[in-house]
Amino acid sequence: MSKIKSWDELKELRTKYRDNVIMRLVSDNASKRKEIYVSIGDCGLEKGARDILTAFFDEVNAQRLEDISIIAADCFGECGEETYVKVTIPGKSELNYKNVDKNRVKEIVKEVANA
Repeated sequence: MSKIKSWDELKELRTKYRDNVIMRLVSDNASKRKEIYVSIGDCGLEKGARDILTAFFDEVNAQRLEDISIIAADCFGECGEETYVKVTIPGKSELNYKNVDKNRVKEIVKEVANA
């Protein structure tokens, strides 16, 4: 895995994934859209958040889930529990996942899809 070496490289990566997110915002009713936020601050990146973000994109795309958006977020201040993921589902309490690894991505996406 290559490391991000500059702020410009991080912004480029964020733009790349933001374009994917924008393409996925196809739900006609934004009030029903579920959102998965992956912390990609410095601590998260050190613990593999970039791969986790990619895994969420891949899983949501593989399942063709059009009502779930994946969003690269700044640091949530949970440095000791990275990779940290927050999920918002309209009408429900926010869900928080700590120490997320690639093995948990499918489980989280399934939970969000069925919510």
